[in-house]
Amino acid sequence: MTYMIGRIGIRNGNHEIPAVWVCPDGTGPFPVMILCHGTASHKDEVGNLFVQLANRLAEQGIASIRFDYAGCGESREKEEVLTFSGEIEDTCCIYHAMCQFKRSDQNRVGILGFSQGARIMAAVLDKIPKLHCAVSWSGACQEHAGIFENWYQYYYPEAVENGYARIPMDWREDLKLSRQWFEEIQASTPLSELRNYKGPLLAIGGEQDQLVPSFHAEEIRRTSSHPGSELILIPHADHIYNVLTRDRKPSEILLTETVRWIKKYL
Repeated sequence: MTYMIGRIGIRNGNHEIPAVWVCPDGTGPFPVMILCHGTASHKDEVGNLFVQLANRLAEQGIASIRFDYAGCGESREKEEVLTFSGEIEDTCCIYHAMCQFKRSDQNRVGILGFSQGARIMAAVLDKIPKLHCAVSWSGACQEHAGIFENWYQYYYPEAVENGYARIPMDWREDLKLSRQWFEEIQASTPLSELRNYKGPLLAIGGEQDQLVPSFHAEEIRRTSSHPGSELILIPHADHIYNVLTRDRKPSEILLTETVRWIKKYL
């Protein structure tokens, strides 16, 4: 199946959210997946994993929309204005705008979150429970700070003093996170929010993930009582499913299994 790719901007108050809409050819309406990127990342995600996923979904007759949170990727906002509540608002704004697209089926919309994007996903599911299905990739959904506890301990005092903290990153320039981001992450309860969701949930983790240990994918899966919910632990896979290494098998499994499951439930 052929498909079209469109770069669009969606307004949320006083800022614009850069987004990419990927849709199968035809009049539709098509089911849609909303793709939420993780901390310090962007709408295409590491190794273009979201690009690959979007293209594969379109080949199966499923549209998708991916986008940059404020201060990320192609966003014109300053990185230090990023907040957790703002990420949730951006995602809800994307959902409501996408429901107005002529070729989208607003009764068949799913959501996927990668790493901290899964924490955003949990909050959005609590606000929009009619979302049809949900997928967590390496989901950082522990209650409160969770995997961000070290950041909270080391960098929160700087954020209190300056309004934001600079966090060194190995693969990019220093990440700037606002005091509000730290405080909202600390107050968040994503596992509790996921327990309120009644639809099917897919939790995928890498068995060698050192950032978000794979047992947390099991915790995410246990929040769901839906018979269609599933847990997949990928052997030899790290947090990003080895997408930047020569061994691409884990990322291939990730994409294949994700598309299979979404096609079944969306």
